[in-house]
Amino acid sequence: MFDSWANVCRNGNYNVVHTHPNAMWSIVYYVTSGEPDQSIPYSGLLELLDPRESANYIQVPNTVLDARMFIENKPGRMVVFPSWTKHMVHPFIGEGVRISIACNVNVVEDIKTNRPQDFDVATARQR
Repeated sequence: MFDSWANVCRNGNYNVVHTHPNAMWSIVYYVTSGEPDQSIPYSGLLELLDPRESANYIQVPNTVLDARMFIENKPGRMVVFPSWTKHMVHPFIGEGVRISIACNVNVVEDIKTNRPQDFDVATARQR
């Protein structure tokens, strides 16, 4: 099961920090990167935040305390991450259009659980 949408970012557009509730996996596929202004270091970049809440208060580059991960939006690149991961897209400053396709995926398994209501005591089998 999944839902999908397109993100079309022009100069100044961005996405605030968020997660994707009620989903297992989130996917981003980059179609075009536009022409980001090279003088703006994070222009249009996807940032994944460290899920350890306190880790986001201390950021020591190139160590385990570097709580930020930036992903360059190269056309053809696909990024898959757990939907509960806080993330954002920094303001796109530049020419052209930055386009990505995003989707949320849930994996639905056709199995029984080990819950008592799924177990038939008389036959010692799952219902």
